Amino acid sequence: MSTPDYPDKILAAKIVYLKIPLMLKKYLVPIVLGLLIIIINAYRFVNLDNIPNGMQIDEQTSGVTLTCLAQEGTAPLGYTHYPLFGYNSFATPTPPTYMYPGMLWVKAFGFTIGSLRAFTAFAFTIALLGLFAIGRHWGGIRCGLWILLAGSISPWTWTFARVAWESIFMIPFLVWGLFFCFIASKHRHFIFAGILLSAAAYSYPPARLEVPLTLVMLVIYGMLALRWKWSHVITLGAAFFITSLPLGIIYLTDKSLSARFNELSITNINYLSSLGMTGSVTDLISIIAKNFISFLTPDFLFFKGTPLNLTLTTGRQGIMSWLDVTAVVLLLPALVLSIKDRKAPSTPMLWLFGFLAINLLIGIFPATLISIDNPHPLRALGAWPFAILATGLIIHKSIERCIWISIPATIVGIGFTYVFLTQYFTQYPKDSIGMFNIWTVTEAQNAKTDNDWMTFLYHYHPHMFTSRYFLMRYRGQSCKEARETWTNLYPMFKRVYEQQKTAPH
Repeated sequence: MSTPDYPDKILAAKIVYLKIPLMLKKYLVPIVLGLLIIIINAYRFVNLDNIPNGMQIDEQTSGVTLTCLAQEGTAPLGYTHYPLFGYNSFATPTPPTYMYPGMLWVKAFGFTIGSLRAFTAFAFTIALLGLFAIGRHWGGIRCGLWILLAGSISPWTWTFARVAWESIFMIPFLVWGLFFCFIASKHRHFIFAGILLSAAAYSYPPARLEVPLTLVMLVIYGMLALRWKWSHVITLGAAFFITSLPLGIIYLTDKSLSARFNELSITNINYLSSLGMTGSVTDLISIIAKNFISFLTPDFLFFKGTPLNLTLTTGRQGIMSWLDVTAVVLLLPALVLSIKDRKAPSTPMLWLFGFLAINLLIGIFPATLISIDNPHPLRALGAWPFAILATGLIIHKSIERCIWISIPATIVGIGFTYVFLTQYFTQYPKDSIGMFNIWTVTEAQNAKTDNDWMTFLYHYHPHMFTSRYFLMRYRGQSCKEARETWTNLYPMFKRVYEQQKTAPH
């Protein structure tokens, strides 16, 4: 009877135990993260025609703008061929960074609701790839994957990365501008960065305040941590300034770019009067502080988001994912350990955390200058890349210290993905059905005869500009024909409408 060779078995068990962390680090976690990221981003393009159900009025504006530009090279009002901004009768002018790529998109894929929304989802995917590139530069592929996962499943951007809004287009330009700043070693990198950051400023009004402030922080961080020279700073500044010059000139000569901000600003005299304030420095600081605090409430961050405006969030989940919450939990130990980390070739990781934190606050700041609808995640969109970079970086650095953290972090990512996507594709369409003007789409789809279309046009004549989308999409009119239809009919509709309003009941 032989005696079991226990020492050999113990040694074999130890070898297997020692191999597990290596297998987790090199194979298992990256493969799982990669598959999860692919699944999430594939779902971003699923059923765009019907979820959200309907077509919100800003999406209608996008449809008219891109279709007219593709068909006849004019802004929707037909005044100028290939303008810098697309002027319309609703909201702020459409920026060139959305119009001209969008023109090519609708020429290739059409201007259905699904196609217009896919254009936004595609642009957001480019932004996600930029976040991955930054993470890979900081800490290799695994760091990039954690950042990419955090950005892919972020509730902050999920809803409006699936609708046809131009606002989201600031994100790819901002992210890739940051990327070229972080990798910059040659002057061409700084030129690319300056051009891209300028494009972000063109894309969305809040970015026109945020990006210059972010540039200041980039220069400080670059000089202290990335070994930039003054020639680099001058190159970056010159590229940004030259590219932004047309935008600055338009702001000085055309008040329409700032009209909406003036209407909604906390400096608006009507708003201040309603609060019994005069607009003193103290008044403005107190309003900004109050608005800023609204972004930090638990309901907004963790539980409900914006339940009164389901075009922005699902109303069943805050803007932070479970992965973001995990990063918050790990933040303090990550900071403590980073203070001791002096092995990086350029600068302590703590400086990078500080850079991200300051720019997160800068990204929220423009939203605090608006008097209504706070907290508003879209107006604070410029803070989102810095929040996501921080989430992924914190989790990655924590796993570098303790590989076993990767197991619960991966489970958290999988669990949140399942719960959030299930809610979005089953409950959100029902919750948000009144938010996307489903009745407008339904009536346009069902209109068959000339009489049906006259009824439709009369119902929506106050939105004559945006309703032109439906004439082009469902009645087959060209941009020019739809414009002429409204030119001929609108005065009559308006006159009848006014007579009905003043008639005795």
